[in-house]
Formats: sequence, structure tokens, C-alpha cells
Amino acid sequence: MLKFIRNGLRWLLGGSFTLLIAACYGVPANFKQKNVEMKFTGKDQKPIPGLEVKLIAGEYAQSPMKTDDEGKVFFNVSNLDKGKYIIEVADTDGAKNGGSYQPVTLSNLDFGSIGTNYQITMTDK
Repeated sequence: MLKFIRNGLRWLLGGSFTLLIAACYGVPANFKQKNVEMKFTGKDQKPIPGLEVKLIAGEYAQSPMKTDDEGKVFFNVSNLDKGKYIIEVADTDGAKNGGSYQPVTLSNLDFGSIGTNYQITMTDK
């Protein structure tokens, strides 16, 4: 119980500090954000759940995400991320999702060129 209270206080104080910094310094005037949706299907146009999608922005790699039952994954990118974006897609569970698919890499994307809606047809290994 003490651990639960301690963790709750850490979360509360950490969140309060973040809000205080944002209130004092604000958000840059040129801040922009894009919500990106990707949908992955097989050659038969059926959605592929369970693909691992990783977004790499400059030196920062986001934790891998998994596609949902509709073969979709969602993430946000902002113009504050420096450098180029790389999106890596891998089939880490093999035949569990209906097939074994080749990995895909979308590279050399920047904030201006990254789209907000992708539909990608995966190819079999």
C-alpha cells in the first residue's frame, strides 16, 4: 500500500512540475503536430494484426507499437523532433497473424513529407 501511495505522489508531483514548466515557458509558436494512421493488409486486402511498428525520429526511437485487429496503428509526430523520420515494420509473431511477412522500412521522411494516412500491402516472405 505504501508503494502505491509513493508511486501516486511521484506521478502527481512529476505531472505538476511538467504543467508548471509549460505554464511558465509555454509551447513554441511554431509547434505543429501530425496524427499518423497506418493500415497494413496482406495481398488479399485483409488486415494484419500484431505487426510491430517502430518510429525513429532523429536519435529518438519510440517504443514499438503493435497493429490492432484492423491492422492499424496510430502515432503522433511533431516538427520539434529534429532530423529525419524512419518507420520500421516487422512481423515478429510469424504465422500467428495469418502469414509471415517481409519487413518494411520507410526512411528519409521529414515533418513536411510524412503523410497522415498510409495503407501498406505487406508481401509474404
